[in-house]
Amino acid sequence: MSPNLISTTDQAPTIQFHQASPPALPPGDYSLNVTQNLTAPGVTQPYGTVAPFTVAGPRFYLKPEEVYSVYPPPDFGPFDNALPHIVFTRRTLPWERTIQGNFTRQDPDLPVPWMALLLLSRDDFADGTIPAVKSRTVDGLLNPEGGVQGPQGLILERGQTLNDLCNTIDIPGALFAEIVPTKDDLPYLAHVREVSLAGKETLSLKQDGWFTVVLGNRLALARKDPANPNPSIKPEGEINLVCLVSLEGFAELLPKVDGNGNATSPIPGDKSAVRLAVLASWKFTCYGNNDFKTKMAALDDETLLGLPTKDLKGTDDGTVFALSALTLGYAGLNHTTRLGEKTVSWYRGPLVPLEMKVLDPYEAIPCADHALRYDPRNGMFAAEYAAAFELGRMMALNNRSFARAMQRYRNRVAQDVAAEARQKQLDAQFGQSDDFAGAVVQLIGNAGASGE
Repeated sequence: MSPNLISTTDQAPTIQFHQASPPALPPGDYSLNVTQNLTAPGVTQPYGTVAPFTVAGPRFYLKPEEVYSVYPPPDFGPFDNALPHIVFTRRTLPWERTIQGNFTRQDPDLPVPWMALLLLSRDDFADGTIPAVKSRTVDGLLNPEGGVQGPQGLILERGQTLNDLCNTIDIPGALFAEIVPTKDDLPYLAHVREVSLAGKETLSLKQDGWFTVVLGNRLALARKDPANPNPSIKPEGEINLVCLVSLEGFAELLPKVDGNGNATSPIPGDKSAVRLAVLASWKFTCYGNNDFKTKMAALDDETLLGLPTKDLKGTDDGTVFALSALTLGYAGLNHTTRLGEKTVSWYRGPLVPLEMKVLDPYEAIPCADHALRYDPRNGMFAAEYAAAFELGRMMALNNRSFARAMQRYRNRVAQDVAAEARQKQLDAQFGQSDDFAGAVVQLIGNAGASGE
């Protein structure tokens, strides 16, 4: 992936992509050998020492603070056309280890990450059940029971023990060959973004602007329910599990693609399952399509921009009025007035399910309360324009350039008003009328023209 800049002609680049960012010294055990030779006439005496040290780094689990964000979020929505991805706060993380395991360094030309993002859904399993992520010891990961293949050739580093706990998941060997990225694909499923943080707030108060992204290679399974066209009724949806797994020790077991495009894996025939260390995991529920056609078709629904009214029944004046307001896109919300009184007022957003006349220009108003509309028939306010006024005012004042310009304008107007008041005071004090002031100006002009 070549660096790609996104910029405008009047701004510095805001984002730059990097293929990878391997660490200068990967995690592992090292020793520093120091030797010094003292030489005297006829004799040389060597002195030396060995200082062991360890570069620590995540291996069988990750700390929560290493993860900046995930997508799709652990929520409900139409995520069927989005590749899951995870963002880290440390730029070197995916390349700190290798898929070969201990004592190997990254290829400087095309570094291969040691982790991958796997997406699992119920259709991947014969019984329709997604396996659970289980806590096991490191010994249970490296030395699994018969019929299960774990990582190969891993040697524990200083500070690591077989009794340490880690999260793991077992998936069928055939599924491993089908969904796990190949060695050739792995380098393109991770990259680094160098982002300008000017004027931005980050979730972790991160200041250097470097973020690492690991992408998944599959789309989510979505449930489509044509029998439930009402978007106000939450459908069941499909649960998808995303696991960030370690591929350290799987260099010789990763899937390979033959000439016909079929994926195969050199997993031994007596191993029916593969056990992977899970560094992070989350679930999300996917329902429906998120493509353009689906979104446009949904606009035909009359209740898309209004609250549901199916449970609002009655012929009394209050019910009829409430039904009319909800149909127009209004919602009744708690409202605290400027005087501190508690009431309920109607509010709606800028999108409404009807055609409205655009007022241009709008009437200038001095404050938000001036935009409140009162309906004496039901004793309720409509607060949408007042809320919009207040929101616009707060957004404007939050803009430093606008706030400074507004302050300069107000100071200039105040000075002009004060100067005019002083002038009127002088005119009144000395009894000078407008005719007298005009005559003085004319006299001075004539004197200048004649050179007197």
